Amino acid sequence: EEINKYIDELKEMRNSINITSSKLEKDKEELVNERQKFYDYKTKEESKLKEERENLKINFSRLQTIIDDLDKIILNNQIILLMLQPELKFRRDKIRYLMAQQGIDAALIACNVNLLYTYGEIVNGYLYLPLHSPALLFVKRPNNIVGEFVFPIRKPEQIVDLLKENGIPVASKIMLEGGELPYADYMRLASLFPESEVVDGTAIIREARSVKTPLEIELFRRSAALHARAYSKIPDVYHPGMTDRELSVEVERLMRL
Repeated sequence: EEINKYIDELKEMRNSINITSSKLEKDKEELVNERQKFYDYKTKEESKLKEERENLKINFSRLQTIIDDLDKIILNNQIILLMLQPELKFRRDKIRYLMAQQGIDAALIACNVNLLYTYGEIVNGYLYLPLHSPALLFVKRPNNIVGEFVFPIRKPEQIVDLLKENGIPVASKIMLEGGELPYADYMRLASLFPESEVVDGTAIIREARSVKTPLEIELFRRSAALHARAYSKIPDVYHPGMTDRELSVEVERLMRL
């Protein structure tokens, strides 16, 4: 009986071991599956990180290219502006010649088109053009313009004080762009010179601009050639079924190339 009992105990132990072994195998299989899932997840995340890293490199490279292109544009603009200085001085002197004929001592130029004509750039500011001394730029924005005759300001009311601080006499007769400026702006600028005679200089500036310089004529020729080349390509970008908007987009694209 004891032997039989011992055999039964052994059978129970074997069954228990089998159950435990089966459970261990199952746990092992689950662990293997979990490990595989973790490995797959890790691989996937590493792949995503690698892809994001590559995208960041590409975006950084593109950004650097844009920055380099902007630097080149700024440098080219600075070079062009430097090369334009004789041309710009000639334009300002044309205005001075007409000012002298009417006894005008200075001009305060504020309109974009006239700033571009006399200074070579459109800025948020004013060009003070004395009859017998260099032109002065009073600029609000951009704030990165520097030079001997450049003065940063927050408002036009600072102009007269800056003139006095730099030993520049206030004009006894000054012209503004009465035909170009809004009435409120004209009156505000006129109030800066209470002791001066303020006159409308629109006709003077327009007369000076009406006679084109050789450089302006050459720029007209080049612009016309570029326009003619762009217009000659319009038939190639048109296809039946295009909307007016689609054709306009293609025409503008040609103009920008």
